[in-house]
Parts: sequence; structure tokens; C-alpha cells
Amino acid sequence: MKKYISLILLLSFILKNNILSMDKNIIQELNIIDIPVEILYKILQDVIESYIKEWNSITDWEIIRNNIIKDFKNLFLTCKYLEQFNNQESIDYIIGTINKSLKLKIYNFLKNKKIKTKELIIILNKADNINKKNWQKIINLINSGADINVKSEHKYTALIWAVKYGYKAIVKLFIDLGANVNAKNKYGDTALILAAKAGYKEIVELLIASGADINAKDNESNNALIWAIISSYTDIVELLISSGSNINAKGNFGNTALILAAAKGYINTVKLLIMSGANISHKNNVGKMALIYAADYGYKEIVKLLIASGADVNTKDRYNRTALMSAAKKGYKEIVELLITSGADINTKDNNGNNALILANKKNYKQVVELLKKHNALT
Repeated sequence: MKKYISLILLLSFILKNNILSMDKNIIQELNIIDIPVEILYKILQDVIESYIKEWNSITDWEIIRNNIIKDFKNLFLTCKYLEQFNNQESIDYIIGTINKSLKLKIYNFLKNKKIKTKELIIILNKADNINKKNWQKIINLINSGADINVKSEHKYTALIWAVKYGYKAIVKLFIDLGANVNAKNKYGDTALILAAKAGYKEIVELLIASGADINAKDNESNNALIWAIISSYTDIVELLISSGSNINAKGNFGNTALILAAAKGYINTVKLLIMSGANISHKNNVGKMALIYAADYGYKEIVKLLIASGADVNTKDRYNRTALMSAAKKGYKEIVELLITSGADINTKDNNGNNALILANKKNYKQVVELLKKHNALT
């Protein structure tokens, strides 16, 4: 009886439209219509698993299903009414025929998939010089059964290459065909990281919407947000922040998004990061925090913003240098004045025994020297 019901459900799942056209009374007696698709699929799986050990490795059931649908239609022509299955010999024959058809179709599918995948790898290995014709060949191979997530010798998938070239339409196609959006190449780059690094905002949006890991890091510990800042794509920075990127993630050398934004002078990004909860007191691997970088590069408004947000004006890096020393050494008079009025220790010394006055004097920044002396700096 179990075999009988399983067979009916198997056929009803694969040829749903055909079985619905059969005798309505028989359908109602079996209650097939009321059974959820998920359960039908599970029963289908149970039937096939007993014959085909490789079931769990088959991910393209839809393709196989479409290939064998004609075989099942032919079976239905010989079994118009379900009563004909009452004979055990008929049931065994039908199940055996289905089993044989499945095995043959799946074997051919897997064999073809292996051949097409090898051809795809060859093209991916030469993708640095890929042309329009080869892109069409890649698409054709994937549509013909090649593994869309196979990697080249440098671990590039077709999706990663498409992103690197900035082909949004192909990226979308590959995602729709089941490409792994979080696959990484040998450098640890995901498709999202590459898109952020290259400034492809629309592709970044598409990848995020498709489930890309927004906080994935490459081999240098940089995520997409950090690369967008390094590459100066502020619109992508804003997009990643609004999409939930970890703003306090540590990248290469322990730098955070805030430190990099401050060092590049992106005041609007600094504002957004602070408003989003960025840690203004974080120090990188050399002990520098955002305030020291802003002072060192002469970004007065960012220095002012960081101080107003609670940054410690007397914090020191691993060389015991403060933001005041960095500004004095570069001759940024207005920043020196701002730091002094904000409570910076004017006479603190670095590891070499230099204070702000000595550093300014060495570079002959006379206005800065006079300002520091005016505030009782020691020589």
C-alpha cells in the first residue's frame, strides 16, 4: 500500500497538471490535492532515495525533472485510471520503469555537468583576457549544466569575474542561476568586496539584496566598507552603513572605517559614522586614533567634530605623540590653537623627548612656535 501511495504521489508531483485532469472522484478519495507540496516533495525524495544513492548531491532536480517529464507522460497514457495500479505486478513495473528512467537521466545529467564544468574552468583560468564571445560561452556552459560555483586556479568563480568586470546584467543572471554570492577568491575577496572596491554601486545594491555577507573580510581583514573608504567611493560607504555594515570592524593594521575616513578628510562620512555609533577612541596597531590622523593631515573641521564628540585630545600613539604634536610638526596653526583651547597638554613629550614646540621649531613654523610660546610652552 505504501508503494502504491508513494507512486501516485510521485507521479502527481511531477505531472501535477495531468493528474488534476483525471477522474475527480478518485482524486478526492486519495486527498492528493490537500497534501502540501513540501510533503509531496519529501515523499518523492523517499521513493527516489531507495534507488539512487547520489540523491543528496543532486542540486539541479528541476533540470532533471524537465528532461524526464515526457517519460512520465508516456506512462500515464498506459495508466489512464488509477484502478489499473491495483495489480502488484503493474505497480512494480511502473516503479521499475520510473527508476530506470531516473537513473539514466541523472547519470547523463551528471556526466554532462562534469564535462561542461571542465570547459568552464578552462575559460575562468584565462578570464583576465576574456572577451564578449567568451562571456557568452560561459553563460551557455552554465545554462547547459556546468557548475556555476566552480573556481579557477585563483579561486575566481564566474560571478566574481562578472563583478570584477562590472557587468551588472551578467551578475544578476548568475545570481538568478544560483551563484554563491559569498564565494571568495584566493585573496579572500567576495563579489561584494570587489564591487565596493571598484565603485560599482548598483552591483553592491544587487549583491546585498541577494544575501551577500556585508561584513565578510578579505585576507587583509578589510571588509567592503573599509575598501569603499580606501577607494574613495563615499556613496557606497553610505549605502553599506545604511545596510548594516559593522562600522567598528577592524581592518588591516587595526584601522576602522572612522580612522580611514578621518585620515582621508571625508567629514560627511565621519559624521555619519559617529552618528551610527563608531568608536572614536579606537586605536590602530600603532596606537593612533582618528583624532591624531585628522590633526596630522590638517583636517580642522574633522578635528573639531571629533573633539565635540568626546575624543581625548591628550591620547598618545605608541611613540607617545599626541594630536597637538602632529599638528605642530606639520605647521597647522589653526588646529594647534583648537587643540590648545580644548585642553591639550602643551608640554607633553614623545619617546624622543620632543614636545610640540620643539617639533614646530625644527620645521621652522614660526607662527606655530609663537602661538605655543604664548601659551607657555617649555623649550
